[in-house]
Amino acid sequence: MDVFKRKPLPCCLSVEELEKAELEIIRFCQRKKFPEEFSRLLNGKGVKGCSHIYKLCPLVEDGLLRVGGRLSRSSMPMEAKHPIILAKDFHISDILLRHIHQEVGHGGRNHMLARLRERYWITGASTVIRRVLSKCTICRRLNAQPVSQQMADLPTERVTPDEPPFTRVGVDYFGPFEVKSRRSVVKRYGVIFTCLAIRAIHIEVAPSLDTDSFINALRRFIARRGQVLELRSDNGTNFIGAERERLSSGISLGSMMHYFRKELNGPLTLQLARIMEDLGRGILEYSDDTAMARCVVQSLLTRAGFDEQDMARRFAKEYSASPGRGYGSGVIQVLKKLSSPQLSDVYQPARDQSNGRGSFGNGGAMRAAPFALAFPDLADVRSFARLGAMLTHSCSLGYNGAVLQALAVHLSLQGALDLPQQFISRLITEMEEVEDNEVARNDARILKEADKPFCERLHRVRDLMDRSKVSVEEVISELGNGIAALHSVPTAIFCVLHCLQPRECLPENYGGLERTIAYSLALGGDTDTIACMAGAIAGAHYGIEAIPQLWIKCCEGAEDADINAKRLHMLYHQSSQGGGTGTGEQSCGDASESQSNASNGTEKKTGAE
Repeated sequence: MDVFKRKPLPCCLSVEELEKAELEIIRFCQRKKFPEEFSRLLNGKGVKGCSHIYKLCPLVEDGLLRVGGRLSRSSMPMEAKHPIILAKDFHISDILLRHIHQEVGHGGRNHMLARLRERYWITGASTVIRRVLSKCTICRRLNAQPVSQQMADLPTERVTPDEPPFTRVGVDYFGPFEVKSRRSVVKRYGVIFTCLAIRAIHIEVAPSLDTDSFINALRRFIARRGQVLELRSDNGTNFIGAERERLSSGISLGSMMHYFRKELNGPLTLQLARIMEDLGRGILEYSDDTAMARCVVQSLLTRAGFDEQDMARRFAKEYSASPGRGYGSGVIQVLKKLSSPQLSDVYQPARDQSNGRGSFGNGGAMRAAPFALAFPDLADVRSFARLGAMLTHSCSLGYNGAVLQALAVHLSLQGALDLPQQFISRLITEMEEVEDNEVARNDARILKEADKPFCERLHRVRDLMDRSKVSVEEVISELGNGIAALHSVPTAIFCVLHCLQPRECLPENYGGLERTIAYSLALGGDTDTIACMAGAIAGAHYGIEAIPQLWIKCCEGAEDADINAKRLHMLYHQSSQGGGTGTGEQSCGDASESQSNASNGTEKKTGAE
């Protein structure tokens, strides 16, 4: 024993030791499961016919029970000629099949079975493989069947009996078709009318997409098929124009148009309807930028101010815990570098992006709202929003977008949206100062933008506000709807300003916040980010009472957001009363109740969170 104690133990196990241990475990399991078979075979007898391994013609080799058969003279390896027998209820069988399943890249049952029998023979292997596959999370996700939506009840006009055909009609355009007219080729469109009850169709030809062409096609249709009681269409401009003609020119259109009721099923309404369907299916998970915004909130609350080291560490930790929230490849590289304990400068990984130019995306802007909610001083909001965004976006067109977003939320929180023109003028003034430096001008020149790109976009926003009518296409053309901060933050601000008043293209029962979200989605492009930023600005203006309860119930982390908003409100009051410096080291979770009840015009404005 003393000699053994003095003998140094190896630092790690060798391959031979591991293989020997594996065989010993298998011998132990076999002798425990097949004691009678071992006894008879070692005594030179065959196994009984009632044994469930009888058909395998088992034999004992090196103390292991193996499959017999007629391949003993083959040049194949011993493990392939005579696989080791294992019972299906062995724990080692489950472990072995899980290893094989990963080894073959989550292959199917036959693939696993072929690899298994290169060395082992598990009785009832198919059953065990099915059990392993059913417990594999990756396979269940990859092989999951899509959920089929249950169809709703048919509307009344689809099932109303005893009415003539084409009493209730749906209408739409299709085409264009090129036809030859004299020596030129012109476009012609088809106008399809379908009876909502019996699905009969009637087609007219329209020479163009204008209102007059549609009215003429409708006249011909009614002259041929009879009076229409109800007409349904989308929100095409020609259909809306015909509706306005009907309302304003009842005399000229009277006999044909003033008897029917026209229903507009607009693209915005349909899009919001699809969103409501999604909300009804369960909790909607938040994405990468929202996850990082939550990290910003937690860092501000924990440190009672801005701490770039703590915030960077939380970004990296959040990505490590939940990497499947849709992070882009660029930010993933930054977050991996931020997780390194040897990193001294937390801003360096972002500066290394795009060959040293840095990112100018809108991710930093999307998570900028908490800075506006935490600090009463506008200078602190500008400074900390910029520094917080620079952790992942070192290009001035990226972090200045975050500054603009934070300023918009902060001013909205103070009630500035009550005077929209003054609100946009104040933003232009602030951004004139923010962009008045050589770094911003140099970045703008590299990207071939104006010297002060955000100021220039805000002037476009003001011009669009002055127009009596603005189409979605004009907004996209003037402001953009892409993933760059320059092409999304001003767009989000315009969505808020545009939807302060009811709009024809949106349902009348929508409130201001609902109109803002719906209009943001209608612009297309980077809809989730634009809608999120617009929602933060509008939420600060309208308050949490404007958010539909269905939205709150179906959003992941809604309860945490409500709690954190109240704590940010307390931090806001701490800073306004001199209780914090903006870079504090202590938690604000124990702030007094009297501080949270103090008034600065933000008590009910936690909707931005």
